[in-house]
Amino acid sequence: MRVAVIGGKLQGVEASYLARKERWHVTLIDREEEVPARGICDDFIKGDVTGKTPRMRKKLDEVDLIIPAVEDKAALERLNETAAERNIPIAHDAKAFLLSFSKIESNVLFKRLDLPMPRSWPHCTFPVFIKPAFSSGSRGTVKAENIFDLRRAVGQDEHTHRNMILQEYLPGPVYSIEVFGGENRCAAGQVTRVEMDEGYDCMRVVVPSGLSRELEKKFEAYGLAIAEAMHLNGIMDVEAILHNGSLKIIEIDARLPSQTPTAVYHSSGINYLSTLRDIFCLKKEPVLPKVHDGNAVIYEHLLVSNGILDIRGEHIIAKAGPVAIIENFFGSDEAITDYTPRASHWVATIIITERRIEDAWERHRRVMETVARTLKLTCRRTEAPVV
Repeated sequence: MRVAVIGGKLQGVEASYLARKERWHVTLIDREEEVPARGICDDFIKGDVTGKTPRMRKKLDEVDLIIPAVEDKAALERLNETAAERNIPIAHDAKAFLLSFSKIESNVLFKRLDLPMPRSWPHCTFPVFIKPAFSSGSRGTVKAENIFDLRRAVGQDEHTHRNMILQEYLPGPVYSIEVFGGENRCAAGQVTRVEMDEGYDCMRVVVPSGLSRELEKKFEAYGLAIAEAMHLNGIMDVEAILHNGSLKIIEIDARLPSQTPTAVYHSSGINYLSTLRDIFCLKKEPVLPKVHDGNAVIYEHLLVSNGILDIRGEHIIAKAGPVAIIENFFGSDEAITDYTPRASHWVATIIITERRIEDAWERHRRVMETVARTLKLTCRRTEAPVV
C-alpha cells in the first residue's frame, strides 16, 4: 500500500506514524522542507498540492490513497480536484469538513439534534469561553472572566461578534471519540481523555478515559447521531466536556485528528488508517470492534529547553524539525522526537503502555526522573495527576 500524506505537521506526523505501523510506503508533500513528518516518511516532495509538476504527477499516480493533513480550505479544494482528475481515492469528506470547520454551522446542527452543549452568550454567566468560528484546535481561544475581558476580545458591542463563538466556560475533563461513516453505515471508536495545558492546547491523551460505561455509550450515541445527520463519509473527531456529571458537546472536526488515533492504536491495536483504506479504497463499510479491556496508554508531549523539562501542548511538535521514532526512549515504549545527544532544546511525544493505568503512571514517574537525572534537568509540571 502506497499513500501520499499532504502536510507534514501535527496531522502529517499522525498519518505518517500510523502508516508506518501498517508498513505502508509514505510519500510526504509539503510546501516547507523542515517539517516534523519528514523524518518518518519514505519520500518527501517540496511543493503545493496541485500536483501540476511532472514529479508531483508521477508520485501521485503511484499512490493508492491520498491522506490530507492540512486544514486550508483552498488547498483542500485543489487537492480534491487533483484527486478527481487523476482518479485517486482521497480520504476526505469535503461537505462534512466544511460543516465542521464552521463552528456556527456545527452548533446549529447540535441544536437541531437536541444534543447537550454549553449555553451561548448572553444566555449564560461568566466566565465565557471565546473561540474563532472558523478554526480548530486551541488557536485564538480566550477565557473572559468579565464584561471587560469580553469586550477586549470581541469589541465594545459584545452582541455583534461575527466570527467568534461565545459560550459559557465549563470546567471539567475533556473527552474525544472518533466516528467513521461509509457505505451508509457509521461506527464509533474508543473514547480517550484529552488533557490541556493553560493555553487549552492538548498536552496529553490518556486511555482508558475514566468515563463510566454508561457515559461512554451516551458519548458514542451523540457522535453517531452527528455522523448520520451529516451523512459522513470518512472520519470525524467529536469532543465533549464532562461538567457536573453531564457531557456537553463542544466541537467536531471532520478530518484525521492528531494524537488520539495513536493512543487508540497502542491501547487496542486498531489502526484508524486501515479503516480509512476500507472506506475509500475498498468501498467497505466501517467496522470497529468494541474495546473494553485494552491497554492503558499515556501519550504526552515533552519540551526540554534551557535546562528545564516541561510538559506542553501539541504546538511544540508542530514547530519542531524532522522527527524520528525511538524505541525505549528513557524508559518509555516509544518517542516521536527531534532529540539528539547534547542538544539543549528538543521536543518529544512519549508513549507509555501498561495493562493498568496505575502502572502506566508509575512508569511515567520513572521516565520523568530518568530524563531529568540523565540530562541534569530541572522538572516543571512533570508530576502525574492523582489516579
